[in-house]
Amino acid sequence: MWLSTSGHVRQFAVRAGAFVPYANQSAVDRPTVKSVSQNPVTGQVLTVSPEPGAPCSWCTSRIRFHGPGGEEELKGSSLYKARWWTADTP
Repeated sequence: MWLSTSGHVRQFAVRAGAFVPYANQSAVDRPTVKSVSQNPVTGQVLTVSPEPGAPCSWCTSRIRFHGPGGEEELKGSSLYKARWWTADTP
């Protein structure tokens, strides 16, 4: 389970009852992340954070990917959250 706060992104292992280290933590764990989602098939993580110059203080037009990294811009959008959608998503 993922948890984002104003300062960090953490991963919580429910069975262990504890926060645990995770792949690409140094890139994913940063302030102001509003949304974090892990691809259930590949394990790749995406995050969404507000950016300066966006039409609202809480939104962005960019989705960042981690493991492997990259970025996708959806020009003209005002994103707050993003989630993976795959054929294997329950």
